[in-house]
Amino acid sequence: MKTTILTGAIFLLCLPGLHGQTTAIPNDGFENVIDLNYDILQSYEDQKSSNPLSVNEIGKTTVSKTADAYHGSYALQLQTQNSGPDTVSGYITNANPLTAANIGGTPYSEQPTSMTGYYKCNIPPGDTGLFLLAFKYQSGYLAVLTQKFYGTVSGYTRFVIPINLPFAPDTFIFRAGSSNFLVNSFSGIPGSTLLLDSLTFNGAGVQPPNFDGDFESWSGGHILKLLKWQSQGDSVQLSTDSYSGKYALELQVENRNGSVYVDNASSGTYGPGGPIGGNPYFLMQDSLIGYYKLNSFGGDSGYISAVFSKKNALIGAVHIALPPSPAYTRFSIPINLSQQPDSIRVDISAAYFSLQSAAIGSTLLIDDLHLFSESLSTKIRPETGQVLVSAYPNPSTGSFRIGGNTGSEAPALLNIYTGSGSLVYRQDIRSKGLLGTTVNLAEFPKGTYFMKLEQAGKVFLQKIVLQ
Repeated sequence: MKTTILTGAIFLLCLPGLHGQTTAIPNDGFENVIDLNYDILQSYEDQKSSNPLSVNEIGKTTVSKTADAYHGSYALQLQTQNSGPDTVSGYITNANPLTAANIGGTPYSEQPTSMTGYYKCNIPPGDTGLFLLAFKYQSGYLAVLTQKFYGTVSGYTRFVIPINLPFAPDTFIFRAGSSNFLVNSFSGIPGSTLLLDSLTFNGAGVQPPNFDGDFESWSGGHILKLLKWQSQGDSVQLSTDSYSGKYALELQVENRNGSVYVDNASSGTYGPGGPIGGNPYFLMQDSLIGYYKLNSFGGDSGYISAVFSKKNALIGAVHIALPPSPAYTRFSIPINLSQQPDSIRVDISAAYFSLQSAAIGSTLLIDDLHLFSESLSTKIRPETGQVLVSAYPNPSTGSFRIGGNTGSEAPALLNIYTGSGSLVYRQDIRSKGLLGTTVNLAEFPKGTYFMKLEQAGKVFLQKIVLQ
């Protein structure tokens, strides 16, 4: 099953042990997926429907069939959906929606006098359902007409769009949307819903080809989407040939129209110049660990890197080539930074650097990807009967001291965790230097953290607040 990587946000938090999914490398086992069955309106596949966009961006469909029809078995349902910060409105069109000029359309030389149809809607204040109809001749517009839909209409209602053309067109264009697509930088209000049925051109000898104004021709689609990663490449998918769990990430070197194309995946996002961004991360010493298989026809290697930034400025990167391996092989990349980062991004490629050395058909599998710090136990439940160790002042603006009495002069390990269980700070403290140690977290985000101190087999816990 082909899979395009999808970013998202899911956090699993279990207290009191804080066995939460960490955020430095999201979905590191490639197990969090959306397994989605959806409807395809056959005359409006690919980019003529908003479904490819909404499934890729938010893992939801925005175009679907409904048995709540005015005529026949089905009607068209368009709905604006959101998931976290993203919002996608539902639309269908016979043009190319990716161009501002709506290039494309359907050849049509009739001169209809009107279009009629039936609709229901539930459009919240601030949004507008919209139907746009345009006629062209030799690339020039003869008429551009719109029908707007507002508020809540619970029963099917007839609408009429009068059409007055000076002469016969050669092309017609239409677009129907659950939100107002004519407003720049407006993706709609979630929940806006528009149902359409029985769209008909009146005063015309024939209806346009493949128009399907009754919306009766549907087929089923299925997609398996990986959360929290983005990708570049048609062959990026999930494989059941995994090291652990159900899935592994699969990247390929493919032949695209006679050219070599290398699949890539990133825990950040893809900008015009390549991957950018990342996830919160604050350690200077660590290791990136994972397991891989590489079937390479030309002896090429795969590639994985970790890129570190601070306030959006690059401060370091580590990488490794992954040579051919018929069985899952463990890799470990040491991380030793000269300054503290605030984010990490992991980038993976099916081939190492050079397109000239990439062999078409090479397949890279990656699984169980994690940081050494995240593989450590995050149980922070204190044992009973111990004298508490405390941080003071608490709350603080970021700098605090450790006080109390552990009853031991043995070396200690100090760990600081976020509320979701991510390890963000670690310090080895030797002997008598433990109490009175100053910890500076001034550059960390404000919020609640947990301090875990391990010494001589004992564990001490303190909740700390940065404000």
